[in-house]
Amino acid sequence: MYLHAGGGVILRDSDILGIFDLDGKITTPDTAEFLRRAERNGETSLAGDDLPKCFILSADGKGSQHVTFSCISAGVLANRGDALTGIK
Repeated sequence: MYLHAGGGVILRDSDILGIFDLDGKITTPDTAEFLRRAERNGETSLAGDDLPKCFILSADGKGSQHVTFSCISAGVLANRGDALTGIK
């Protein structure tokens, strides 16, 4: 199954490790450092043109990770994921 992250970006649900709320700010220094490192390594992308509300951490089967910033809220994306998997 797939998850629409916004802006025409589609992610394979089996590759998604987590959906994290940005709530307008980065909440911990560790999160900020993780995102800075991902940016430096070219492991980030933006789904849409609006201000990001969350980020999605995904990994392919080869151990490569990627951060996708989405303008859709973490709650909405999580609900979409629940609908795909049937998990409540």
